[in-house]
Amino acid sequence: MFSKSSILGILCLFSFAACGAGLQPPTNGQDNGQDDGVEIVTDPTEQNVENGADAGVGFNGDAHVESNDPAADGGAKAEPKSSLDASMEKVHPIDDAGIEADAGLPSNEAGPSYDDAAPNSEDAAGLPPAPPAPDAGPATNDLAVEDNGSTDSAPPVAVCGNGIIESGELCDSDNFNGQSCSAFGYDAGQIQCASDCGGYELQLCFNYPTSYCGDGKMDVGEQCDSSDFGGLECKLLGHDGGKLRCNQDCTLDETDCHSCGDNIRNGTEVCDGILGLGLNTCKSLGYDGGTLGCNLTCSAFNITNCYYQAAQCGDNIRNGTEVCDGILGLGLNTCKSLGFDGGTLGCNLTCSAFNTANCYYQAAQCGNNQAEQGEACDGTDLNSATCESLGEGHGTVSCKNDCSGFNVKNCVF
Repeated sequence: MFSKSSILGILCLFSFAACGAGLQPPTNGQDNGQDDGVEIVTDPTEQNVENGADAGVGFNGDAHVESNDPAADGGAKAEPKSSLDASMEKVHPIDDAGIEADAGLPSNEAGPSYDDAAPNSEDAAGLPPAPPAPDAGPATNDLAVEDNGSTDSAPPVAVCGNGIIESGELCDSDNFNGQSCSAFGYDAGQIQCASDCGGYELQLCFNYPTSYCGDGKMDVGEQCDSSDFGGLECKLLGHDGGKLRCNQDCTLDETDCHSCGDNIRNGTEVCDGILGLGLNTCKSLGYDGGTLGCNLTCSAFNITNCYYQAAQCGDNIRNGTEVCDGILGLGLNTCKSLGFDGGTLGCNLTCSAFNTANCYYQAAQCGNNQAEQGEACDGTDLNSATCESLGEGHGTVSCKNDCSGFNVKNCVF
């Protein structure tokens, strides 16, 4: 009832040896750690690729193993592959020449294999033709496998605008990577980052002009520049003296210059106009009165209008050449200021000298410790005498009891 080839086909479902050199169904998960076929992984998140004899790639459950059938290889009989060769077999989705994996069998079992050499025909035993293989479509969730068995993700993509200089960027926002306008040959300014972070924008960079106000050199259009006045000074500008200053806009400042006639005494001026006399008057200069002025060059006072009052001895006003005049014209002079011990000072009749007739020297009183007129010394008042000044060597000198001289008995040579 069943032919020999039919029985052999059925046995291929359960025994690899029964099929001989025919299709070798893949096995999954050997106890000794080696895999003679390709593992079909349906969950890519659980896939683990190793450098050993294990090598499996997931294709959402739809994949097949290339057949060892001679008919599939152009009719030449193929030698059975070793377990190492089988582990290196490329895994790819089913195509029209492939064999469908039986999804209804356990993961370690494969469905029956059919010979593709003679499609759409029954063999001598009456077996039906191989069913057409469904289109598996492109594989999904494929992982890139490196030689070392690891999986690498794509490098991070640079984000322009986050302020961080990443791969392919020269700058980012206000992060200029240490660059400035001067790095591009400009004197000053603010560098900017291009909108695509691929370069710099230099619109705000600039160079200083060859000459400018503040460079310390007076140029055309400038009255001065810092301390450079081009040889100008206050006197050349009509002033009598002073010091020029330069404003920040390179214009002259003559505030500290001075001129005779501006009623302000400054610099080397002695006076300036009627308001620049200070506290000076004719009387302060020794005159009896008058109006003090200043000469045209502000170098001296004008005393033309100052005068001495005509001397009138006896009017109690000392003026002109008078030494004194009456009791009110003595000034600060007194008998004591003239060296007397006391008395009343007066002025003679011609106002040419003081009258000292009423001045006196007080009578000497020995013993009051005051060396007075007629006394050599008095007690402790030795009139600065010493043994040395008296030529008696050295030691201690003392005053005699009658104040007429010195005791030198304690002086020694």
